Amino acid sequence: MPDKARDILILAPAGLKTFLRRFGALQAIRKQHKDAYILALVPAALFDFARDSGCFDEVVTGWRGFLKRRFTHVYDLRGGLRVPVIFRFLRGRPVFAPPPQDSAPDLAFLTRVANCPAAFDVPKPYVLLLAGVSPRHPEKRWPPRRYAALAMKLAREGFHPVLLGTDAKTEMSENLARFCPQAVDLCGRTSLFDIAALAREAAAALGNDTGAAALVALTGCPTQVIAADDSVAAVYRNFSPRRERGHAVRA
Repeated sequence: MPDKARDILILAPAGLKTFLRRFGALQAIRKQHKDAYILALVPAALFDFARDSGCFDEVVTGWRGFLKRRFTHVYDLRGGLRVPVIFRFLRGRPVFAPPPQDSAPDLAFLTRVANCPAAFDVPKPYVLLLAGVSPRHPEKRWPPRRYAALAMKLAREGFHPVLLGTDAKTEMSENLARFCPQAVDLCGRTSLFDIAALAREAAAALGNDTGAAALVALTGCPTQVIAADDSVAAVYRNFSPRRERGHAVRA
């Protein structure tokens, strides 16, 4: 059982990109309070990621479960004090800013998924196309026809395009199946752990400005974020894959 005198609550960031940006701070909190029992309030979409990160002793997705808990520290990493329900709950409790992040986050826990490209039957060399985007930010979405054109260009250069996104059936998937048979469509089939495993062996990744792009970049995969008004030619001019197996992009 946790020591109630040393319980710590962390209001974790609500989005993946912000969560990753603050992940070093979360690890610093764990290191600073290594003997405490740390509970984190996270969004449901990040539950598995947070649970397996090693930063927390307990992860919850709803605030009702800990109304009666006592906390010696509360770390607010998402501006929870602006949420009325959480503000009322925290009133009178000590709320602290997170410690400074003095090093890159350690994402070694993501290696728990092994041989992911083989598991998905992805041929090498391949390039990830990160086509997903939050419904709250449709302005970040690159048009499906441009992804299809980019995929065909990649295929001509000897790369296998691998489409990643949250929805299994989309216009993007249909365009790729029609115009680029070399593409591998993994939309709706990958977890965050799968994406990280794929990224470690990818030649490069291209896609919308999302948390998935941030995760892929943190694995060391060359990653290029695409703006909504970018042309295929402009994106391809900046394309810098890992130079392996003699596959280099022509100017």
